Amino acid sequence: VWTSDKQGGLSAVAFGRQLSCAYVGREAAGEKKSLLSSAFGRIQSFFAGGANRPRAPPSAADPSALAQSPICCEDDVLHLKELPSFGGRVSSVEAEHLLQVLTVPYLRLPLLLSFFAPQHRVAALAETRVQEMLDATLFEPGEWLPPAGSPAVTEVPAPSRAPFATAAGLLVNEMQHAPEGLAASLLEIGTNALELDPGKFKPDGGPAAILYAVRLLTRVQSVARAMTGADDAAGA
Repeated sequence: VWTSDKQGGLSAVAFGRQLSCAYVGREAAGEKKSLLSSAFGRIQSFFAGGANRPRAPPSAADPSALAQSPICCEDDVLHLKELPSFGGRVSSVEAEHLLQVLTVPYLRLPLLLSFFAPQHRVAALAETRVQEMLDATLFEPGEWLPPAGSPAVTEVPAPSRAPFATAAGLLVNEMQHAPEGLAASLLEIGTNALELDPGKFKPDGGPAAILYAVRLLTRVQSVARAMTGADDAAGA
């Protein structure tokens, strides 16, 4: 859905979030602006303020986006002056740990689930930013592994993320190679979330954490069913 205000600005909403309206084209280096490109640039500035914005928002599991500061490795987290509080549901030490975990996409899925599974942390699942972070970690596909396979790791740290690509996403990869730890953390989240039931519905707090936990378990179960169904079809 898009709307326009009296000043000529555009507002677009889709997929449950506010979208940024901006022209994505870039001028080639050294290229002189033609009359047409100059006119188009003025139109761009009129509608989007001339901002050089990405075509899509960053991942909710991107530590740089969460911290509002560039983060490439664990050392960068140690130099942050401010840490995200996630609505006050995690301490500064826990927020630092979360950001460090997010810097290792191939390992962060089981680490994040085990972090939020204990009873004293499961209430943090009521926070929207925590929910978005877990959803991005579990259900974003990540880097794709082509049929030719990935190159072998010959040095540490690896010069690129190519060796850590997956054919069907990190969640499917984790279910194939380490399902026990994944299932244990998910079941612990579900069990401990139910303990937050206050006896009556509230839009936040315990009920919000319970609803998210149920949604999370249901989505993971759907992925597991799709995997077992594919195996049954292949076996037939």
